[in-house]
Amino acid sequence: MRLSEVKSGLLLWGVPSYQGIAEITKDMKAEKGMLVLVPEMMPHCLGLTIVKRLQEKGIRCAYTTDNMLGVLFYKNKVETLMFFYKKMANHHMVGICGSLYVCLLAHLHSVPIKLRQGDTLPQSALDTSVLDGHLRIQYNEMMKTGDESIPLDIIQ
Repeated sequence: MRLSEVKSGLLLWGVPSYQGIAEITKDMKAEKGMLVLVPEMMPHCLGLTIVKRLQEKGIRCAYTTDNMLGVLFYKNKVETLMFFYKKMANHHMVGICGSLYVCLLAHLHSVPIKLRQGDTLPQSALDTSVLDGHLRIQYNEMMKTGDESIPLDIIQ
């Protein structure tokens, strides 16, 4: 999909729970033609698994690189950020690697952030590319990443 073809969409960050996917499905039915933007979420390419989950539910989505997010915000292609966090601790949301970056972009561009409790992916989802079921990406112990903490005042 070309950038010029994207009117605006819901940017998804983090790993949505099945309840979160149900909410996205409901929103999609209410707003016909809504596009869900799914970043790759490096270094584990979590977006591959998420795109598969969304497509199974018939949700229209576009996979994008993490580096493209700044352009999407700058060009007003992101209507809402749906941020799936891991946990809340000490007035901070804890999310996957890159969460602070995405929340700051949303804050700087006055894009509303919907907070939702996220899910975790099983280790097997981190081990392979899920587009065709064949082993492509082998999880590497050296690629371990830490969670990031996002202050609530950035989100609200």
